[in-house]
Amino acid sequence: MLSKKLSPCLVLFAVLLACSAYADGIIIPVRPISKRIPPPLSIKYHHVDVTINNQVARTEVDQVFKNNFGSELEGIYIFPIPPGAAINDFSMYVGGEKIDARLLDKESALRVYEDIVRRQKDPALLEYAGRDMFKARVYPIPAYGEKRVGLVYTELIRKDTNLCPYRYSLNTEKFSADPLNDVRVKVTITSRVPILSIYSPTHQIQIERSGPTKAVVTYIEKNVKPDKDFVIYYRLSKEQMGVSLLSYKEWRGDGYFLLLVSPNDWSIDQKVLPKDVVFVFDRSGSMSGKKIEQAKSSLAFCLNALNEKDRFALITFNDVVKEFSTTLLRASRKNVENAKEFVKGLSASGGTDIHGALMSGLDILESGSRPKMLLFLTDGLPTVGITDVNEIVRRVAERNSKGARAFTFGVGYDVNTRLLDRLANESKGSSEYVRPNEDIEVKVSSLYSKIMNPVLTDIEIHYGSAGVSDVYPREIPDLFKGSQLVLTGRYRNSGNARIVLEGKMEGKTKRFSYTLAFERKDKENDFIPLLWASRRIGHLIEEIKAHGKSEELVEEIVRLSKRFGILTEYTSFLVDKDVTVALPSLREEAERKLEAADEAVGGWAVNQSVNAKRMKKSAQVPANTYYDDRGVERKFENVAQVGNRAFFNQNGKWVETTGDSKMPVVKVKRFSKAYFQLLRNDPSVGSYLALGQNVQFNIGNQQIQIADSGKEEFTQSELTELFD
Repeated sequence: MLSKKLSPCLVLFAVLLACSAYADGIIIPVRPISKRIPPPLSIKYHHVDVTINNQVARTEVDQVFKNNFGSELEGIYIFPIPPGAAINDFSMYVGGEKIDARLLDKESALRVYEDIVRRQKDPALLEYAGRDMFKARVYPIPAYGEKRVGLVYTELIRKDTNLCPYRYSLNTEKFSADPLNDVRVKVTITSRVPILSIYSPTHQIQIERSGPTKAVVTYIEKNVKPDKDFVIYYRLSKEQMGVSLLSYKEWRGDGYFLLLVSPNDWSIDQKVLPKDVVFVFDRSGSMSGKKIEQAKSSLAFCLNALNEKDRFALITFNDVVKEFSTTLLRASRKNVENAKEFVKGLSASGGTDIHGALMSGLDILESGSRPKMLLFLTDGLPTVGITDVNEIVRRVAERNSKGARAFTFGVGYDVNTRLLDRLANESKGSSEYVRPNEDIEVKVSSLYSKIMNPVLTDIEIHYGSAGVSDVYPREIPDLFKGSQLVLTGRYRNSGNARIVLEGKMEGKTKRFSYTLAFERKDKENDFIPLLWASRRIGHLIEEIKAHGKSEELVEEIVRLSKRFGILTEYTSFLVDKDVTVALPSLREEAERKLEAADEAVGGWAVNQSVNAKRMKKSAQVPANTYYDDRGVERKFENVAQVGNRAFFNQNGKWVETTGDSKMPVVKVKRFSKAYFQLLRNDPSVGSYLALGQNVQFNIGNQQIQIADSGKEEFTQSELTELFD
């Protein structure tokens, strides 16, 4: 039995000449074999090099398969082609030699998948029903040896309102017996029109720019089993400010949208705004040793990164607040060097007057149109002066009349997360945590590099006639050079809408207007509902941590977790509950779990804050992982997301979470004619069937249960009624 889903990547069906075996997918026996079923072949590495030149993409795949068995293998190699790809040329290589390969249309490919599934009694390949495929014979794969496989193909990238998608099938988790040593995807994009923005909803990518018309996108991981296709979107435009819209909508209910906002970093009209920055750093006794040295290095980095027209101030504190200067200083070479000398002389001792330090920092700031930032770092709790968290937050809000953004850093586990999170959230800043064994300099310099060059502040977005609601983030942050805003929300009205982006640039209000389409029906971008739900859950958890829980908030977290299969440390119990259980009873258990959210100090408090922030800020599809009280990343098991549908594995059966006890259940015999009729009437059903041999999912107002016995054939009228 394969794992719950097969990869849509390079599939090698190997035929073991001496015995039956699985290899990177499924085995097709060619002679009488033993009953022993060895594990799949391993994949040593997977390298992909893509060049996109004016919307023509050339993809080169290099992969090595390892045969860990003592017999020579023969294999059928298939590559399910990404949906929507328009392949116009391809070639394939095995061991460096070009071989014959076939490009099968989706009907021919479906017959291949069905034939394998019927023989092997394993539905994993049905995930790819409805796709074209490459197919080739690979022989020999030597015993205990390796076989290098290469594939080259070209396709035309379609463009929709200057937004271009590229997709590569990288879902290889179900292939390899072991994690892959090395996975790399490199995409080089060149265009006559400037490349304004690049975004991946699936992977964390690195982007290198050498000019307005060229970009290199890289995704690299070691010792990993990829479980998602690799997807990027890039926007081509000469605009000063680029805005792109993606939407997802089914026939019923409100739609979901994703809005990307990016500055044109290469435009002659694009100016980096001079800013005022106040650094407020803790030098209390608990900062001694490695922490104070890392803090000093991070301060030196920030000082060196100041722009010539910036102004700055530097404050350090223990039980006494110490100012480098009492006013903002111009970031001249002399002033920066003097500040660095001041930093070198810092040592750690004494208590922690957080309130006094924050008040001093805010008092130095001046009125005016320049963007204002306060970078605050501490490793402790307030012990001197005013120590009540609510009172400190209230006084900071009162004193911050000039609208400074607070960027807070909590070092270690002896910090008050409620204080740091509220200081950041209530000023449109952000909070970061440096856990034990993490480097302060890395965390501080990483954030500061992103915010050092503001281009548009005090942003508002108006969505015209689209009927938009529930947009996240709730407070739109400022926009910086080299960054982009990613917003998700709901919309009620389909059709074209006038989007107006408005913000402050050099003290003046700038407006940018766009006409964008909120689709009437579009099921292609099914990652958008997941991204929206993840952000909403993260926002609700932060609300509970800051202000306490209510029945409405807890019930909404439970509903979203169940509906979209996005679990948290507070809702992991859902996979063990009958999916038809009413929300109120589930809410009661979640409320008990959420008592942990009341913690403000300690390892569990810090990691809960990190978890909530990851969800609230997520730009990629959530991975269903969380950090425990020791900072160890854990993965939630027995949950699967297929498109925007969620399934829980309950007692060996995958059950769609939106099932209703009032819905009629139609039992269908596994691998019967009726089973494949479902697939042929709607190939998307294959993604549900691929979860395993026991699956229950919704079609219309009915539930289909795949089981050992049940209906073996549908009449045409029954199929029409089912899929109507």
